[in-house]
Amino acid sequence: AGTSGSNGTASADELLIVDGNHLARKVFHRHEKRPLQTTDGTPTSVTHGFVSDLLKLLRQQQQRPKALAVVFDSNGPTWR
Repeated sequence: AGTSGSNGTASADELLIVDGNHLARKVFHRHEKRPLQTTDGTPTSVTHGFVSDLLKLLRQQQQRPKALAVVFDSNGPTWR
């Protein structure tokens, strides 16, 4: 999920690229049986999990990358 140095972590001068569709899908299925929601019933599982996983990914880097890009598939057919 991104460019990385030889040790598998992004260096301070690199761009970290995250596949947003993959991350959102992974989080959705993780919370499928026990979804999180607000007191009025608004679902928050994917939002909470997405941000949590993104922050975890950044904390795992030995150095913070210079830039971060979260990319999503375009609307319409893709090669996937």
